[in-house]
Amino acid sequence: MKKRNAAFKTSNLKPHTSYLKRERFTLIELLVVIAIIAILAGMLLPSLKRTKDVAMAISCTNNQKQLSLARMAYRNAYNDCTPPYSSTGDALPDSTNKASLWVANVVKNGFLSSTAILVCPSRAHQDSSYEIRKGFLENTAKSWVSYDWKWGNPDYGSNIEICLNTNPGQVPMAAYAYSMSMIKHPSAVIDTAESISSYSTNNMGSHLVYSYAIESKFLFAPHGGFRSCNIAWLDGHVSTEKTPMDSRGGATYRDATYAKGEFFASRSYSPNPWTKDNVAR
Repeated sequence: MKKRNAAFKTSNLKPHTSYLKRERFTLIELLVVIAIIAILAGMLLPSLKRTKDVAMAISCTNNQKQLSLARMAYRNAYNDCTPPYSSTGDALPDSTNKASLWVANVVKNGFLSSTAILVCPSRAHQDSSYEIRKGFLENTAKSWVSYDWKWGNPDYGSNIEICLNTNPGQVPMAAYAYSMSMIKHPSAVIDTAESISSYSTNNMGSHLVYSYAIESKFLFAPHGGFRSCNIAWLDGHVSTEKTPMDSRGGATYRDATYAKGEFFASRSYSPNPWTKDNVAR
């Protein structure tokens, strides 16, 4: 009986042992599997990155639309005038004059519910601890005093040519369209555009964009490999425009963008500094 049981156990173990041997991977098989996974990951990651970039660009477009609606509401409340560059004329805000830049005017007068939309999603990750960007994103900027200079650095800048109280000396050869009634084709005039104040680790935005090349406060393109930027036009529509070169090119990019001119041509008046030959389109 004992012999029979022993034989039974032995016969049961042998096929089980051989089964276990068949389930083991060889080193070559393991390496092949790892290689296949690496290849698939390499194929998928660029696609995922592009999808993420597209999502951030769409979110940025929504920001621009909300900002455009806020500025429209401001114009409706203030006799069709665009938000002023500064509430005291050309003077920059300081503790003496207590002026307010247009960004503060729009927010503090209740036309914009959240300051988070003043930050482009494609730029928010660059330095989330940056004080100004953090204040906008967390919607704590409303606590800033009206003359605080920090209001001057959103990621979207107002077209300086349509800012009420703009210093004429800063906008040569331009029509000073202070009210909507003076503008012939609102769909062709920039209201706000993605902007940059200066190139730094924080990529500070600017509350203004100029129609000619200056050292700061100019158009910036953070999307599509730094070749696309979102523009909100005075009629309320938002479009994505291509820049002539990579916007990280600093002065080279700025000069190329503004030399091209017609890339942001306004069709409302002539002479027109947005175009290469100062002729309205």
